[in-house]
Amino acid sequence: MLEHHGLAGVEAEMVRDYQRGMSAAPTILAMTYQRLRPLLIDHGVTPEEFDHVQALLCDPEVAIDGPALWAAWGTRAVAQLG
Repeated sequence: MLEHHGLAGVEAEMVRDYQRGMSAAPTILAMTYQRLRPLLIDHGVTPEEFDHVQALLCDPEVAIDGPALWAAWGTRAVAQLG
């Protein structure tokens, strides 16, 4: 996409973290799921499945692969003033 918009020398890197249950990202995810619980149950998740996932997100013995965070960059030619 960056090359399509005129950038050259495009490069990128991705970082993915690894967190234990009860750390920041799993806690936020558990809180989000809790707010969505009625909707998830309405769409077929059983209360037992929901409770199991919540327990995993709160268990420091469980490691969770976090989201991929991407950074990309490139250069754009500068027009010469005549």
